[in-house]
Amino acid sequence: TDLLLEQHAKDPVHALYSRKGPSGWADVSAQQFLDQVRALAKGLIAGGITPGETVAVMSGTRYEWTVVDFAIWFAGGVPVPIYETSSASQVEWILHDSGARRIFAEDESKAELVRRVLDSSGQLGGTVLPVVRMDNDGAAPNLASLAAAGTGAGDAELERHRTAAGLAAAIPAVIAYNAFLGSLRRHRGVMEDFLLEFLNLTERTFTPAHREMMESLNRDLFDQLVQGVAAGRGKSEAEVRALVDQGP
Repeated sequence: TDLLLEQHAKDPVHALYSRKGPSGWADVSAQQFLDQVRALAKGLIAGGITPGETVAVMSGTRYEWTVVDFAIWFAGGVPVPIYETSSASQVEWILHDSGARRIFAEDESKAELVRRVLDSSGQLGGTVLPVVRMDNDGAAPNLASLAAAGTGAGDAELERHRTAAGLAAAIPAVIAYNAFLGSLRRHRGVMEDFLLEFLNLTERTFTPAHREMMESLNRDLFDQLVQGVAAGRGKSEAEVRALVDQGP
């Protein structure tokens, strides 16, 4: 956030971005961008965001994502990006694991996907998450309504939130998930749990021959998974195993 403020102080009319509209390309000055960021940040503060709170963003690359990211930082939050192509199960896992308490969705189709996940999720346990669309088509909540909700928040309160995030060394700037590695690691966890259950069973009732057979079966299943991923991704099996160990 300091970078934006420094650029604004240096030259508030300098064009930071250029957006394509119905009449062609239009520049967005540092002043205009900062005003948009502050308005959304105040809306988040009015909605109860606390420093260090995670906020999910499900969108493709677009100008509004940049505004939203900076608004989350100004409000003291931590953006959690979600690929716009993510499946419902991946969205559910990221929302659950990150602990996000609100989410920005690119458009109505993404917002509807998120709502379906929230309605049917077992992991989220009935958690109520505000879903804000990043377009301004249709009914609220959207960026315009969020900015309007923050008109009562003052500049001093905004600055307290902005600087609180910077003072807390334990608060990251972004929490990003690798969907492929996360999925693979979760499958590995399920298989390891399965193996543990069978090992407990073998300790109680299986003969040494039974035990050896079941351990070999579970190792073979994971080996087949690794081999399939390695072949499909053009990597060695050692590389895949190392990536699994490093995944979130």
